[in-house]
Amino acid sequence: MLPSSTRSPIRPPARYSRPNCANNLKATACPATPGFDLSTVGGYGSMNVTEKARMAVYFEPRRARGAAWSRRFGIFAGLLFLMAALGHRLDLLATPDFLTVLSVAAALAGLALLCAAASFRRVWNHGDAGGRDLVTGVAVALLVLAPVLVALVLSVRLPPLNDITTDLADPPPLESASLQRPSGAAALQTRAYPEITGRSYVLDMEQVAAAARKLAEESGWQKQGDDTVTDTVTTMHWVAKTPILAFPSDVTIRVTDEGVASYVDMRSASRFGRNDLGDNARRIAGFLDALDTAIAIRSGALPAQ
Repeated sequence: MLPSSTRSPIRPPARYSRPNCANNLKATACPATPGFDLSTVGGYGSMNVTEKARMAVYFEPRRARGAAWSRRFGIFAGLLFLMAALGHRLDLLATPDFLTVLSVAAALAGLALLCAAASFRRVWNHGDAGGRDLVTGVAVALLVLAPVLVALVLSVRLPPLNDITTDLADPPPLESASLQRPSGAAALQTRAYPEITGRSYVLDMEQVAAAARKLAEESGWQKQGDDTVTDTVTTMHWVAKTPILAFPSDVTIRVTDEGVASYVDMRSASRFGRNDLGDNARRIAGFLDALDTAIAIRSGALPAQ
């Protein structure tokens, strides 16, 4: 061991100031930067050129912790939402459980946005690392929250209805007896959806019922029980689901023999929620328009309004 008088220990200075070279990214040391001089490091001045070249000092940028947590919360919320939606569509997850998981995913997405907001100033103003995490977390969180935001907007714009029918005086009965139209629903529906009316076709009841049954099957609706058939009325019960999140609705189609014509009434009621966001009205209107075309193609008869 060399005597203590001949040692040249390399000791870091008591305090390093953060340099501004290379825009706060990882870089070699900048001796010209004010506040940081490698000649102040113990033993650096006695090093030869080769030893100085081997010594590299790197400056690691400070990472914004909030940006990393924003990405974690956002990705977890997105995966949770996708898995729950797929399980609900495949009937592996019941609707009440799906709504619970959807609420948890929305809460996690909200946390992702809060973390992003908390760390945005440091990333933007101070150049902290984490910009990519910030963008990822915000993008995924907004995708998860998009259905919730759309539902909130529609719930404000549309009346609180979850049961729509073409016959306000005598609605077709539903397969589920627990679903009853609330009081005042007829007046709300008349103001909001005046175009929802039944159809009359100059065909016998069996032909119209067969066309309606085929169209419901092609729409992917699930049959509920057997048809109720009398001399003058044929009633069919179905379960339809929303296109994306597969929320179920009970649908009843009633075909009434009126002698020279057959009259078609419909009813569609959501099983969950106080506001269907216009889904049942769109379903009835779309089905009856398609039925007009199907019967016209089937027999050449035109629908009589």
